[in-house]
Formats: sequence, structure tokens, C-alpha cells
Amino acid sequence: MEVLRLAIRPAPARPRDIESHDSVRILFIGSVNFKGEFWSKGGYEVLEAYRRLREIFGQAVELNFRCWMPDDLKKKYAAIEGLNILTEVLPREKLDRLFWESDIFLFPAHNIPGMAFLEAMRFGLPIVAKDIWANREFVRHEVNGLLVEPSKNIPYYLPGFIPNWSGDDGPFIQYMKQRDERVIADLVNSLQRLVESKNLRTSLGNTGRKLVEEGEFSIRMRNQHLRRIYEEAARR
Repeated sequence: MEVLRLAIRPAPARPRDIESHDSVRILFIGSVNFKGEFWSKGGYEVLEAYRRLREIFGQAVELNFRCWMPDDLKKKYAAIEGLNILTEVLPREKLDRLFWESDIFLFPAHNIPGMAFLEAMRFGLPIVAKDIWANREFVRHEVNGLLVEPSKNIPYYLPGFIPNWSGDDGPFIQYMKQRDERVIADLVNSLQRLVESKNLRTSLGNTGRKLVEEGEFSIRMRNQHLRRIYEEAARR
């Protein structure tokens, strides 16, 4: 048995009309169609972490939040300055611009997003995520992103190391709606490091981009691996 890595093509050319900005822009992306993704992708933790970051840095930080959001939380957080809530379906070119305009990809999901991490890497964004399940296969701590320990109060595994996952509308959602203060504090600390250090953002982001341009998550490496598997199987 062999693991065939997910792969993605390098990002399109950076649009020339994207202006430089003084603030550090954080990006979070979930679904606007599947409402449960607000919880499964860690949307609540994203909003609360940003609120606390804003208290630390003021207008030096901004958040682009592209996801459906419950009405009660929208009322609670929408007034925070620098928070740009996007709830409409976006064409691919506008989604690409969001990535190009951002500096950090925040994605504290309760599952393994896979391609979302590769999307951020192809645009050279450092990633902040939870160290759960197979996430460390995509995000290497201090290499192309920063990982935080997940909540000890959430049963991510059943006995026998079986993933406890039932989808966005299953019984697991009750755990995803809980807020762990320690996890949020760790997210804020990781984000603070990146906000304060452009060099760290650049180093982690460049490493991630190289992994999808020419490394193990590149189309070329994936195809070479897949071809070898087919050729070996054909000889048997």
C-alpha cells in the first residue's frame, strides 16, 4: 500500500491591479451553501480569535470571512472593524483575488480539509490550523504553517483510534459548537507571531508554495508517482 498525495497546480499570475496594504489580512473560507461548515471549519473560533487580535493590533489586522454565518453571531461580530463578511457565491477569479490580497490563511477546522490547505499553499500563504488527524501531512509546524493542539474536550476519536466524524449535520456538531478558551488563546498566539513578523510569514508561505510548485504536492510529482504504481502493477 502506498499513499498517493493530493496535488494542485500553481497559482495563476498575480493580478497587476492588486494594491499593497499596510494591514495584515487574514483569510478564512468556508461554504455559503452548506451551513454546517461554519462549525466544522472552525468559524466560531475564527471570529473570536480575530476579535481578540483586533484588541491587540487595532487597524493593523483585517479579516476576510467568506462563509455562511448564523444570524446571532453576525449581530455579535459584524460591528468589529476590519471584518469583511462575504456570504455570496464567488466566481473563481474573485476567489483567487481573495487569496492574493491576503497574508495569512486561518483554518482551524475540526476535520481534514486537504485541498483548502493546498489552495493556500499555492498562493504562498502561511497556514494556521489544528493539529488533528492527518493535518500535519499538509501543514508542517514551523515549516509552512503553525499548528495548535485541539481541544481535549472534543472526542475526535472513538476507542480503537477510529475517527469520530458524522458530517456537518450529525451528532458531532454539538461538540463543534463548543468554544475552548485554550484553543482560541493558542490560535491568537500563533496569529500574533505571524502578524508581528513579515519574515516568518514570507518564509512559511514560500515553503508552502514550493511544495505545490515542485514538491510532493505538485502535479508533476503526483503523476510520476502514479505512473510508477501503474507500471509496477502492469508488470505483475
